[in-house]
Amino acid sequence: MKTRNKKMKTYGKTKLTVEQMHSNPFDARAAGHVHYFTGKPCKHGHIAPRYVKRYSCIECNRIEHEKRYIPHPRKLLTSEEKAKRRKAYYQKHKGHIKALKQKWWQENKEQLSLQNAEWKKNNPENEKKRSRERYKAEPEKFIENAKKYYHENRETILEKRRKYRAANKEKFKERNRAYYHRKKKEESE
Repeated sequence: MKTRNKKMKTYGKTKLTVEQMHSNPFDARAAGHVHYFTGKPCKHGHIAPRYVKRYSCIECNRIEHEKRYIPHPRKLLTSEEKAKRRKAYYQKHKGHIKALKQKWWQENKEQLSLQNAEWKKNNPENEKKRSRERYKAEPEKFIENAKKYYHENRETILEKRRKYRAANKEKFKERNRAYYHRKKKEESE
């Protein structure tokens, strides 16, 4: 009859086999070992060495470690797959998400307005760039809004213009002279 040369599994820093381990944790601790082996099943039914510190079974510890530290399949998705899932979720719950965002905006309106104004003040170049991009995307909308604003605030706008002209008479005289000379030069050519 052939016998297999079975490799014995060892545990801990001292590389003890099950036969070499102490049968209770106190003797194992006194000997400086990390594990002990009783030969009795743990409360989950595993017959395996136990830790001296926690008295817990190695197999139970391994299972708990897998549950806690092995990544969830969702964490293994690529960024494109994650984006696709987020988009599908948004499409499914669009109305609810918009309602929550609107409610949040209403609750935090003053603070967000202040933050937005502060950002615009600190980043004028970025704000100009964003404004140009928004205008290029929908110029009709901006023109419509400008006309609407002008009609609603016409008197205030005209009054501001009058005050500005009165405060800057020399500037306007110079501009008018330059315009007059430019037109005269164009006519003579």
